[in-house]
Amino acid sequence: MAKTPVAIRACSSYDTDILVQHFREMYMLCGGPSLEGKSVLLKPNILIDALPSRAVTTHPVFLEAAIRFVRKAGATRIMVGDSPAMHGNAFRPEASGIWQVCEKTGAEWQYFGRDTDSRKIGRHSVPIAAAYGQADVFISLPKLKTHGLMMFTGALKNTFGLIPALHKARQHALFSTQQTFAEFLWQLNETCPPDFVFMDAITGMHGPGPSNGTPIQIGAVLASASPLAVDLVAARICGYRTEEVPLNVWGLAHHSQLHSWDDLQTDGPDWKTFVRPDFKRIRQVGIRNIMVRFIIDRLPAIRRLDRRPIFREDRCIGCRKCIAICPAQALRPHPERKHRILIRDRQCIRCFCCHEVCPQNAIEIKRKIF
Repeated sequence: MAKTPVAIRACSSYDTDILVQHFREMYMLCGGPSLEGKSVLLKPNILIDALPSRAVTTHPVFLEAAIRFVRKAGATRIMVGDSPAMHGNAFRPEASGIWQVCEKTGAEWQYFGRDTDSRKIGRHSVPIAAAYGQADVFISLPKLKTHGLMMFTGALKNTFGLIPALHKARQHALFSTQQTFAEFLWQLNETCPPDFVFMDAITGMHGPGPSNGTPIQIGAVLASASPLAVDLVAARICGYRTEEVPLNVWGLAHHSQLHSWDDLQTDGPDWKTFVRPDFKRIRQVGIRNIMVRFIIDRLPAIRRLDRRPIFREDRCIGCRKCIAICPAQALRPHPERKHRILIRDRQCIRCFCCHEVCPQNAIEIKRKIF
């Protein structure tokens, strides 16, 4: 059986010309589809519209290089899109620099919440950005980051952005555990698969990602026609074992050809050269503690001992974004104190959406100290 190719290139800075050259080589090596005369949708990670220096979003130079690459390869229409949860139809990613890149290059900005189609994902009908159906080729541009719920976020998780705005929160409510959410994300990727992936791992994020972590220099670009293959290598660079990332485990169990690390064929520098010993990972319950995980998930009284959102009143600005996005309606404002958020612990499903959208890093994920 042929192995799945993953290309790795060392890249220490955001240089458009160097990135375009890398993209061309990696695309050919990994068997990307023809772009001649095609309409192409580029999907960066825009969790929130944050400055590039925060490493929350795909870097604008990385996006510009992707636009230049697909245009030189013959694409006749280039769309760029996403739909962060807490923004309306007029959203333009200006703080991140992505809107400016679209204006500069002539790429069409598509806010995914404006026009949608319905797709059957598992047993549910889910709204998907209409731009996905309009494109001949879908290229994902994820950012390498940690993730409070899923341990790691990369190419497979980036596809979640096709679901517009607050509809994402509904999926968290329907699939409220780590394992069921991993199953849903895999089914989404099977229904709406990226045709190719370029991962921005030049500067990644570690610590309490995906929005409130710390930038960390990694110096790599990863690429493959398989989002799972890219995520397997990226997770190893982060220092995770394969069995620690639920979405990767689910993918290996259900992929038609890629069943283990041995099914990968890497090209370029050894991935181990990019490992940072100081990379701060999200802590996962180990295999030896599966029974503890089982008990915590099923006994509400004990769930208070599990990792949960902790609200920092000293940092809160009272924007209430956490309340608006909570799919379980577990949060409410304090009746007298504007900067204090109250949580109904038994209703909280531990999706950590509140943590993702907080602009002030006022929400921490940890065990409550009594």
